Amino acid sequence: MVKAGRVPYAIIAAMAAILTGCMSYHTERAADVDPAGWQPADTAWVAVPNTDTLSARDLSFIVRYNTRMRHEAISLTVTVVAPDSVRFSEQVVLYPLPRAAKHSDHYESVIPYRTGNVLRRQGSYMFGFTPSEKLTGITAVGVGHGKN
Repeated sequence: MVKAGRVPYAIIAAMAAILTGCMSYHTERAADVDPAGWQPADTAWVAVPNTDTLSARDLSFIVRYNTRMRHEAISLTVTVVAPDSVRFSEQVVLYPLPRAAKHSDHYESVIPYRTGNVLRRQGSYMFGFTPSEKLTGITAVGVGHGKN
């Protein structure tokens, strides 16, 4: 015979375990840059630690900026260095939009980059962001990743 007081707690515990397994996890890492003038010589590096070498994940770029940003498009060279030192670089053009105001004069755009990626090496992946020209109003850039 089961006591009436214990059944609801068992159900709640079981539901919590099920819902925890269904939650998607998302991590963001960003590096601050000079909002008065982010120069092409100033690469912003972000370390993304990886222990899961099997799960597919979606990658996105994060651009944080203030009201001084007047650029419609941001041209960056993105360099990724894997834990085994393999390096990949490509030129990307980002179109940040004020989607969600953090404060009255600070904004953040999350721009999808690649979907279904598997980071096959354990260790830190380094993401470098280098502007093609001087940019003003950008406060931070980074990468977000989560299981898809």
